Amino acid sequence: MEEIDLCWRLKNLGYKIGYCAESTVYHVGGGTLNKSNPKKTYLNFRNNRKLLRKNLSEQELASIYSTRYRLDQLATLVALAKGNIAEAKAIRQGLNDYKNTLHKWDKKRAENELLQKTIAVASPNKTGVLNESIIWNYFVKGIKKFSSLTFNKSSIQ
Repeated sequence: MEEIDLCWRLKNLGYKIGYCAESTVYHVGGGTLNKSNPKKTYLNFRNNRKLLRKNLSEQELASIYSTRYRLDQLATLVALAKGNIAEAKAIRQGLNDYKNTLHKWDKKRAENELLQKTIAVASPNKTGVLNESIIWNYFVKGIKKFSSLTFNKSSIQ
């Protein structure tokens, strides 16, 4: 999730993120670990929580945290219901390891917020932010493609 973290921090400093359509990028996408490997599950749950804690403001984090907690618990229950004990353990271990380092990520968020106050080129750039649950869109609305998501006009420039 390093590239997501970098882009998010740049956007929080007011920068815009772009791409060159003529370029070709080859990305293995976590190719060292198979999708069903519990280590991949562990890293995804742990690192996603760290990413949120480092880059969301205290207010933004508070607004999504309870929902995120319930979704993570649901993911654990689904893994158990499918008989995938290793995946359920990986989820729990990732979340526990994240909890054991909260102070580190709170410190990093404070450092990032200080940078926003001192070197930001503009207000945080919220372009491209989906202001609704992607989980709801996927599982309830049946939206399976990024191109089918509907962004608020305020988030598109």
